[in-house]
Amino acid sequence: RVGASGSLLLADGHIFASRRLDNGFALVRTGKVGNVGIEQENRPAGKSGGTGRKLLTDFPAYVPTRISIDPKSLPDMAVVRKLSAMVIVPARSGSLIDLDVEHYQPALFRLVEADGRQIAPGTVVQALPSKSEYIVGFDSMVEINGWHDDSELRFQSDDGRTCFASFSTSSLKRFSNDNGDTPEVRCDG
Repeated sequence: RVGASGSLLLADGHIFASRRLDNGFALVRTGKVGNVGIEQENRPAGKSGGTGRKLLTDFPAYVPTRISIDPKSLPDMAVVRKLSAMVIVPARSGSLIDLDVEHYQPALFRLVEADGRQIAPGTVVQALPSKSEYIVGFDSMVEINGWHDDSELRFQSDDGRTCFASFSTSSLKRFSNDNGDTPEVRCDG
């Protein structure tokens, strides 16, 4: 005869095994970055798994609780969009907490019109589909300091046209190029 007690929780498309859940719980997501230290009220609560998720149990019901990332546990080349969150969990219920961590992937490139003309400094460029905004610098230079799986740039040209420029993140080299050349992204028209 075998006995077991505990809980299986289906949350965010994943199954989590835990001891019996009598109080509240929270599922913390750290974006696409795993093995990130999670703290509950400034005390270590564990690390997110390979999928960037950590189940926290035994939350006191209806009590504001601070959940945060341990910055010392972040991998190199990581950017944190949200470092902490204050959560109030009802009794025998749960909460989803997004502490957005991304891999930092900088790129510097020259954005030009279809005919090769430079884009005016100060022009706002929107990366799609993330809708992150960047500003064109001198010599048509644009620095993107964190990719969001974007594949297109949108901006208003000097003559008022909306211009789109397609690119692939693999075609743009990292911020410091070995040969000193700056990649060029051209408006599609």
